[in-house]
Amino acid sequence: MNISKNNGISAILVISSVLLLSSISLSQDSYGQIGGNDTNQTNQTGGQNNTEQTQQQLEQANQQLTQANQTQQQVSNETQQQLTQANQTQQQVSNETQQQLEQANQQLAQANQTQQQVSNETQQQLEQANQQLAQANQTQQQVSNQTQQPDAEMIEKLLNFTNTAILALNEDDISVAEDNLGQIQNTLINASGKQVVIVPAPAVSTSDEDTD
Repeated sequence: MNISKNNGISAILVISSVLLLSSISLSQDSYGQIGGNDTNQTNQTGGQNNTEQTQQQLEQANQQLTQANQTQQQVSNETQQQLTQANQTQQQVSNETQQQLEQANQQLAQANQTQQQVSNETQQQLEQANQQLAQANQTQQQVSNQTQQPDAEMIEKLLNFTNTAILALNEDDISVAEDNLGQIQNTLINASGKQVVIVPAPAVSTSDEDTD
């Protein structure tokens, strides 16, 4: 850009010099016509030389101006290319940044989705564990209640055996009383769920009691 400006200034100076020399040449031609034929011929020769010099200087000035315009156009084209490349680079960087941002957003969305899925699964597992615990507590409570509450049917049997044994003893029916006492004993053994060894008691005779 500085070269083109310098060439333009030089061309302007050359053109100004050419115009100045042309005006001087015209003045000399006019003066020569007034002075006479000899002087006129001399002035014509000098004016012709000045015209040729002026023409050469004008051509040189035009060449310099053309070169300056070419240089300026070349610099302008290079500047335009650099500007275009800079814009392309900026657009490319912008596109890459946009792609990276979109990828980051996608990864963040996937992470959030995975976290939500894990949270839902954990919540389901926790609910299942609570349900299983509630069922276990309910079953334990039922078993505890069944253990604490005696069997009504067994109680009724024991009462019947006891009443029958009492009536038999009141009527001195020892055999019936012993059978009912044995039934009471067997019922209690079955209810305990344990193995029990029965040791028979010694027999009591009525004769011995009467002797005493």
